[in-house]
Amino acid sequence: YGQPSCTAGRAAFIVGQMPTRTVVSMKGDWARISHRANRTTVKEPPMFTPAEVANRFSYACYHADWGLVTWFPEGVFDNEHADQAVEFIALAEKLESRSFNRYIDLSGYSSIQISLDHVVRIARRRQSYQGPPVKSAIFAVPPTSLTVASMYQELMNGSHVEVGVFQDRAIAAEWLGVPTAILQPPNTIQT
Repeated sequence: YGQPSCTAGRAAFIVGQMPTRTVVSMKGDWARISHRANRTTVKEPPMFTPAEVANRFSYACYHADWGLVTWFPEGVFDNEHADQAVEFIALAEKLESRSFNRYIDLSGYSSIQISLDHVVRIARRRQSYQGPPVKSAIFAVPPTSLTVASMYQELMNGSHVEVGVFQDRAIAAEWLGVPTAILQPPNTIQT
């Protein structure tokens, strides 16, 4: 016999609200202080040149001819790496004068350790994007990354960012209207 259990993260997901808590986190030059649910004060990041952004996010590439940003991160996908992805997209949106589609390849991650409430938080943050409609393709094959990507896709329904989750790069390329070759990880040698 077990009692129902509901963690703060699970409760937040169910009711669509973030749990009340106070958090102070430092990320480089950025400071974020969260005082209460849905109330976040963010110190605006300094502006970066495209070269600085590319240097800071070495797994990313902007394909100007195709209006596409590709990102091939590696390591462990956790809350911090998810924040880096959002930071990268937000910076790219500020730097680029025209809208662009996005492609994130999760196949380089050795492990997925992002929390459910963090996925919800990121989706809420990205839903605030008010630019022209764009597409964001996520390539995910292992079941865990596929589940996280699909949850994010569902949470983004109705926003200006149309999210597609793919297990095949060719289908993702067709959806984005780009050649399949640019969706290959940089260390892949084409023969």
